[in-house]
Amino acid sequence: MREEFFTPKEVAEKLKISTQMVFNKIHSGQWECQKISARTYRFTREQFNLITSKPAVDHRPRRSREHDSEWRRALKRIS
Repeated sequence: MREEFFTPKEVAEKLKISTQMVFNKIHSGQWECQKISARTYRFTREQFNLITSKPAVDHRPRRSREHDSEWRRALKRIS
């Protein structure tokens, strides 16, 4: 039986994200894939399923509007 592979572009289209985001995830080690050559990557069906089964988590810290307004007031006092 022949194994099915997905290109980074196909993965990006299926997940509705940019191709650059796919490459960022590959290079950061967050997503595992097969490196075919220096510039060629492919995802197996199993790897793709693993990516889509994990919930997307945003680890960036959130700033509140209150925090932003405090900074703006402080900047106004300085200038």
